[in-house]
Amino acid sequence: MSQAQRPLFREHALKHYLQKREKDILPRLVSPPTFICGWFLLCLVVAVGVVTWLEKVPIFVNGSGIVLPQEQGNASGDGETARIFLPAGEARLVRVGEASLLQVGMTGPSFTSKIVHVEPGVLSPDDVHKRYGLNYSGMPAITEPSIAVDVKVGPSIPSRLYAGSPVSAQIQIGTRRVLSLVPGLDSLIGD
Repeated sequence: MSQAQRPLFREHALKHYLQKREKDILPRLVSPPTFICGWFLLCLVVAVGVVTWLEKVPIFVNGSGIVLPQEQGNASGDGETARIFLPAGEARLVRVGEASLLQVGMTGPSFTSKIVHVEPGVLSPDDVHKRYGLNYSGMPAITEPSIAVDVKVGPSIPSRLYAGSPVSAQIQIGTRRVLSLVPGLDSLIGD
């Protein structure tokens, strides 16, 4: 019996096998949900970076002063004021109309207000004590050259009751980008 020589594999199966071998198969490193989560996290980091690049925070300078009696009010005649003494190094940044947060005494009322007058010139600590007689126990001593600013006292603070009371203040002198607060980045980022 002579059998016709038949190939061991069918021709169709051989073609299929060869086609599969020719295809490039990439390794599956991550699953699709992990890949999507990775892209989401990358987008989130970029969004946070953009927000921190654009967002600005206020910069404050601290000062102390006194509530002036009504007859000693400021030059603008706006009524009751507090005279605040700020470090002279910040003089170029202080402007009329800047926002301020004031607190009368250690436990007294606090309120927000605006600068109504900036006195020209720098005062020495001795000049401040002589001119304004700041000998109150609740007021911190002025130990460096200072500038004097007048801040409007709200109607809820009657000067006849609080005249001569010590005041602590935080006055906004500008803003800067959030990223500039990170050490090392502050010199790279311009305001």
